[in-house]
Amino acid sequence: MVSFGRCAFVNFWRTCGLTEIIADQKYNNLHGERAARLNSGQSIFKPQKPTLFIKILSPAFLYAPGVYLKRLDKISIDSVVNQRAWKEMLSLLTEEWKDFTLLVSAQFFVASFHYSPV
Repeated sequence: MVSFGRCAFVNFWRTCGLTEIIADQKYNNLHGERAARLNSGQSIFKPQKPTLFIKILSPAFLYAPGVYLKRLDKISIDSVVNQRAWKEMLSLLTEEWKDFTLLVSAQFFVASFHYSPV
């Protein structure tokens, strides 16, 4: 009787995990199809234009939705988002929003002294 040790068991599951990743990438990049994606940053569809909703609301929100939409378009290819790029974008947005909230809270603080009755 052949006994397989822990090392063989772990290597088997690592191989299965690697095979799953490769199969997932082949599926996402349309491996074997005529319109296969040759590069992970290449889209197989036509670029989408911003919707009328974004065009109308963007000036009202100082063009922030349009900027965020462009950032999302850069990191997503055909509605598939790279996890590393997503985390980088979220950390950038978090830092940006921290600065914004600090600025707004400072303005409220100053305004509270300016309009307070003496």
